Amino acid sequence: MTPGTEAVASDPLVDEARAAPTLLTVVVTETQAREWTEGGFGLLEGRVSSNGRSTAYLCTDFVCRLPMVEPSDLELALRPV
Repeated sequence: MTPGTEAVASDPLVDEARAAPTLLTVVVTETQAREWTEGGFGLLEGRVSSNGRSTAYLCTDFVCRLPMVEPSDLELALRPV
């Protein structure tokens, strides 16, 4: 299965996610998330944008926090405890 090829435009939230010191960062469009879900990758199921804005879902052990749309919220959530 090949996810959609449409590009994800750069914006502050996407830039913060890409810069995160995590093991895995996935930046996808809603179409790509749906295609990955249809291909069996359930973690992306139902992951949609919030009011048309770029939306981050921070997940650990296949459990995701509430969606975030502010880069500062994502930056804070990614800080080591």
